[in-house]
Amino acid sequence: METEGLSFWDFSLAFYERPPVAQACLALQDDHGQDVNMVLFCFWAAGHGKVLQAADLEKLVHLIAPWQEHVVQPLREVRRWMKRPELLQREDSASLREAIKQNELEAERLQQTFLQDALDLSGGKPGLSDKKKAACAAASLEALFSSGAPTGAEERGKLGDGLLQAYRDFLQS
Repeated sequence: METEGLSFWDFSLAFYERPPVAQACLALQDDHGQDVNMVLFCFWAAGHGKVLQAADLEKLVHLIAPWQEHVVQPLREVRRWMKRPELLQREDSASLREAIKQNELEAERLQQTFLQDALDLSGGKPGLSDKKKAACAAASLEALFSSGAPTGAEERGKLGDGLLQAYRDFLQS
């Protein structure tokens, strides 16, 4: 699949629906403290021939941290809290939870816009082979994961390997 012409959001929607991307991203988020959008951003940037270095990732995380803390995470917490069985049985609660879910999704889309706007693509290498794009993604993921806690590195690495295989398959489609 040609990824260079896709916005970050369009890329994310297409890539996230592929097995096992959603499951791996959510495990990285819930069990390893990784931001799903940052994980996906590593792959989108790779599609443009960019390897994200530790300094790039630190700058991007600093850029989105307030949005994450004050908008995305509170919406996610409310949505997850509303999954309680006694609330799910109520139709009025279910419609409110769905509205919150849509707002959370819109907040994620806006976060992706912030990230996309912050990336300077001028140094990218258009027309890279799929193999080189996958290598760019692997290097960016390595930098992203190395900034996290060392505990759980083996499981995080396995999740990353699964995502890299899914990315290779995605590029081939």
